[in-house]
Amino acid sequence: MKAEKTASIRVYLRYQHELDRKIYTRMKVDASRGRALSEIARDALAAYYFPPTPKPEIQELTTTIEALSAQVAALAAQIAALANQVHEKDRLQAENAQLKLHLLSSTFGDRSMKRAASEAAQAIANNK
Repeated sequence: MKAEKTASIRVYLRYQHELDRKIYTRMKVDASRGRALSEIARDALAAYYFPPTPKPEIQELTTTIEALSAQVAALAAQIAALANQVHEKDRLQAENAQLKLHLLSSTFGDRSMKRAASEAAQAIANNK
């Protein structure tokens, strides 16, 4: 018999899923060009179970892209760390300027300025 060593495979494409609709449309285009549905199914199964090995140039490019992606991620992490350091430096400079103002107030100011500077210094010391 002619079909002794063949298997019948049923493929169901659901119209609710967008990807299935796209597959169905492309299959209809291929069928209208004279390609058999069984040939399309065989090619799809072969591509799924036996994917073609990429050319060495493509593998090399893929490796290069992965290395560049890792470098970009590392650089992004460095940028984030530097941004945090700049933020911390700015905060410390603002605090330092405030402390200088309190020092000047406590040294050259009147009694109320000295009291305010002393209270601010105690508040800063208690927060750390």
